[in-house]
Amino acid sequence: IVTFLLTTLITCRVLMMAAFPHTDSSEARYAEISRKMVETGDWLTPQFDYGVPFWAKPPLSMWMSALGMEFFGVNEFGSRIFIFVAAMVILVLVARVVRGESDATTGLLAACFLMGMPLFFYCSAAVMTDLALALGTTLSMVAFRISVREGSRFWGLLFFIGLAIGLLAKGPLALVITLPPVVGW
Repeated sequence: IVTFLLTTLITCRVLMMAAFPHTDSSEARYAEISRKMVETGDWLTPQFDYGVPFWAKPPLSMWMSALGMEFFGVNEFGSRIFIFVAAMVILVLVARVVRGESDATTGLLAACFLMGMPLFFYCSAAVMTDLALALGTTLSMVAFRISVREGSRFWGLLFFIGLAIGLLAKGPLALVITLPPVVGW
């Protein structure tokens, strides 16, 4: 039943990605910045308006949306698909780390609970910087835990990749979220 519930939640979110327009003003703004990246071919300078740089946020989430628009067209689905992929990676990471502490069923249940949380469900396909930050911090924390537990250099490397993702998503906030628990450990 847990697998059915998780599959239902994910399917609903995929259908909503294509069916609902950008409703939040931030989502519409980031989608437009991403659209301009695709239109102008300038992927280095996010533009709020033509010739007006947008330096308020690091560019990772805008790159993700622009890449989706490049592959799937300039539409709601295209702007949201790679944010959604990041959310699915987070679910896999959560299931993986919980499975290591308990069992596969509990890991799947943890992923199901996370996907069922209203804020995560909404952000799992919203054109905003939050999910990219969550991907970076989750990857760092999970990788640190597994690296310490299993002595894996691969997961140790993923810890730093997670930090890089977080920095490209929201800047130093990724360090503020990730490093205190690591230092405390």
